[in-house]
Amino acid sequence: MVGALIGGFGLLVASFTNQLWLMVGLIFIVFWGLNTTLPVVLNLALVGYEDVIGTASGLFSFGYYLAISALTYGMSLLHTGSNTRLPLYMIMIVGVMALSYGFGIRSKAV
Repeated sequence: MVGALIGGFGLLVASFTNQLWLMVGLIFIVFWGLNTTLPVVLNLALVGYEDVIGTASGLFSFGYYLAISALTYGMSLLHTGSNTRLPLYMIMIVGVMALSYGFGIRSKAV
């Protein structure tokens, strides 16, 4: 998630310079960070559900695609044609993910 946040902030800075290749590279870093995090999170979420792994993974996949649909719809509502909207949206999403992960880790430690 740190990589995704760094890529998101870099993308925000690059959006003011209008350098296409830099923005494409930074979007790659954001998605690399998110796609590296996702399998780890799903693995942790399924601990304790080994006896019903098929149903549990199917439900998590369904929830994942619902979340992706909702986030895509949210971006469509915010889209104005400005280069800065997508980086700000990505930073917000990754920030919420990081906070959720932090609260989850803290609640397990207590």
